[in-house]
Amino acid sequence: MAFKRFEDIIAWQQARSLASEILAITSSLDAFKKEPELSKKLQGVSLELQGVIARSFASKDPQRFLEGLKASQCYAEELRALLYIAADRECINLRIFERITRSIQNCSRKTQELITYIKRQLKSTRVRTHQPQGNPTDQQGAQTTTGTFRKVMVNADGKAVRPPNAQQAAAPPPQQLPPEIEESGEMERVD
Repeated sequence: MAFKRFEDIIAWQQARSLASEILAITSSLDAFKKEPELSKKLQGVSLELQGVIARSFASKDPQRFLEGLKASQCYAEELRALLYIAADRECINLRIFERITRSIQNCSRKTQELITYIKRQLKSTRVRTHQPQGNPTDQQGAQTTTGTFRKVMVNADGKAVRPPNAQQAAAPPPQQLPPEIEESGEMERVD
């Protein structure tokens, strides 16, 4: 992953800012004193939104990190739903509601961008696992193929496109590809 610390993740930074904003509002507005359960729930969800990003990043497993980011989006939506309740109970006014909603949407957008990036990274580094003949559910016989691989490029018809030099191990970066050719997401063995 491109990050060394969870503090470097923009989605976490925005979740932190959002949690601070929620904590400040719920502890300073008198209306939340009449709704302590709602206040506590808003605070808890906002802290969990921030915490799940850090926890899943700490696993150092891209798949678990991806799952944590998806969970943080669920917390963001829960937080938005709780804001509606706070507005309906007149704990917050329309200006505060809109400001926090924008913060939640910005946090969700950055999280979605990171999810998309990680999915691309996982897809481009995926290596096929081959099953031997026999029982397809028998995982003991599965073995991972090792060797030199390159990304398979496809044209608009979905047909594989070979690089001019058959021995070329790596495909050109996507930004250099003609618009009618794209990555298929599959890898092929070169050696």
